[in-house]
Amino acid sequence: MASKAAAPDHIDVANLPATTPSGPSSPQHEKEAVRAMSRTDSWKPSLGRKQSYHMEDKKHALQMSGVQNLKESPGFTERK
Repeated sequence: MASKAAAPDHIDVANLPATTPSGPSSPQHEKEAVRAMSRTDSWKPSLGRKQSYHMEDKKHALQMSGVQNLKESPGFTERK
């Protein structure tokens, strides 16, 4: 039986090769990155927001409300 190599218990991150982060490569990309970050940083969630639903979700909820009290789970059955 072949033995498998065990996973290392510790990885020495101090000796890993350094990588440079890939970022904007042109002045236009730099401007767009700054604009995107400023919009992201200034965004606050609306706590009074009303959830919107797709019509398919409403239809599904309506159909399932009619079968929620059945002893068997709802679905299709094949009879021969």
